[in-house]
Amino acid sequence: MTPRHKSHRRPARRSILIVCEGAETEPQYLRSLIQRLGLSSTVDVEIRGDTGYTDPTGLVNAALKLQQDRGVKARASNVLSPFEEVWVVFDVEHPGNGRGPAIAPAVQTALARKFRPVLSYPSFEVWYILHSRVNPPGVASSHACEPYLRTCAGGHVERRCR
Repeated sequence: MTPRHKSHRRPARRSILIVCEGAETEPQYLRSLIQRLGLSSTVDVEIRGDTGYTDPTGLVNAALKLQQDRGVKARASNVLSPFEEVWVVFDVEHPGNGRGPAIAPAVQTALARKFRPVLSYPSFEVWYILHSRVNPPGVASSHACEPYLRTCAGGHVERRCR
């Protein structure tokens, strides 16, 4: 009798993790962008804004843990693969929120781990509006975006520290 070996077949789609601080606005924007670019059929993107971290170092640490967890699951699976890329989105928002000094060290840590850091400046909400409206209004802060986000996001806008 020949021993049976588990077949480890690599999925055809690339696997990418994106970690961001917001549980709603960022994931909704990123899902919309993935759909608009037609990436769903070629790339498996897991977007995680539910880590509970809003500080830059916490986001990098959460990304590392999620990457490691996925690696363990992928070794035991025929359909999952480890994340080929890990992106960490740092929402700058405004200088007065106290996160500024923590961003540079977190970016360095992300780069050292071969993660891809992304800085949303001036804020993620501004990006969302600029990419979701044909004629975007002139906005420069997350606070100024709220009335427009309510329209774009179906009336639900997460509250953020400003």
